[in-house]
Amino acid sequence: MNKKLILRDDFVIPKGTEFELIPSNTVRTYGEGNYEADITTSKDTTMSIVVSEDELECSGLFEVSE
Repeated sequence: MNKKLILRDDFVIPKGTEFELIPSNTVRTYGEGNYEADITTSKDTTMSIVVSEDELECSGLFEVSE
């Protein structure tokens, strides 16, 4: 079984948070130690969130399940 992260509390994105358009030539590569979750935002769309191991150590938002 793979390690998973479990969110400890509700995670709220405040109204007014700005999301900038990523330039079309941007390529992202994620190595080991990153976790991803897709959140349904409407009937036909999702939003993806990536959490790094560094975030685990400093935020306290997640617990690890093995």
